[in-house]
This record gives sequence, C-alpha cells and structure tokens, in this order.
Amino acid sequence: MLLKHLARPDFAHRHRREEVDAVIWDNRSTQHIAMADFANRRVVHRVGFVAEPFAA
Repeated sequence: MLLKHLARPDFAHRHRREEVDAVIWDNRSTQHIAMADFANRRVVHRVGFVAEPFAA
C-alpha cells in the first residue's frame, strides 16, 4: 500500500535536464530513480556527507 501511495504522480518531480544543471537530493527523505533517457551524455558524481541523525 505504501509503495503504491508513493508512486502517485502528485508526489513526483521529473527534471528536464539542461547542459549546466546540478540536481541535489537528500537520500534520507527522498525516493529517486534515474530514467534511461540520457543517451551517454550524463556525468554523475556522488558525494556523501556525515550529518546529525534525522529528527522526525
């Protein structure tokens, strides 16, 4: 039930990439997936940060 709820379009953002874009998200509170529509023209750098525990 939860996964079906999260898949609703009103919870989604689809980023239309431009050449100079940078997209940042918080893995602790975001679901994300890369779509296979970039045809070998995307460079990805992953960075991790140590932070305080997430407070609910």
